[in-house]
Amino acid sequence: MKFATFAVTAMALAASAAANAQDAQQSTTNVTLYGVADAYVQIANGAANLSRVQSGGLQGSRFGLRITEDLGGGLRALAVLESGVNIDDGTNGQNAFWGRQSYVGLGSAQLGTLTLGRQYGSIYNLSSDFSEFSNVSTGASTAVIGGFGGYEPVRGGTTYSATGNGGPARINNSVKYESPTFAGFKAGA
Repeated sequence: MKFATFAVTAMALAASAAANAQDAQQSTTNVTLYGVADAYVQIANGAANLSRVQSGGLQGSRFGLRITEDLGGGLRALAVLESGVNIDDGTNGQNAFWGRQSYVGLGSAQLGTLTLGRQYGSIYNLSSDFSEFSNVSTGASTAVIGGFGGYEPVRGGTTYSATGNGGPARINNSVKYESPTFAGFKAGA
């Protein structure tokens, strides 16, 4: 059942990409494929010697799609679909295929951006502004060395906490609004 759902989703994405490729000269749709591949070699000597390849040294490996469509009048539609992948064995990094992020939204330079779906909470976005390492230092190596600096958005090598107090970094079924920037400031909820 899961494979059938995945196959249908993959075919729909392929058909959509083909349609967008044909209309690329006439449309203002942008589709960006992006990703991170992060792996490291873990070596431990003690009661038992261990050496192995692990996925996600500083960041979780991922691939994703960022999609924007100009709707005219300063309004744009947007979507992000992002999947985690374990580089060491090729398995899915989350319980769902688009487990890292999957949301849609509308944005405007004058009105701000409204998004719906599985996405980072506003506090997670804010926390990267106060960390010298942004939200990068969240992987397994951070758990070993205990994080960096005074305030870090994610402590202890887990991405389940945006503030170190157990709050989720990514929130299912969420609605998020980000205001446009006014005099260097931006608000979000």
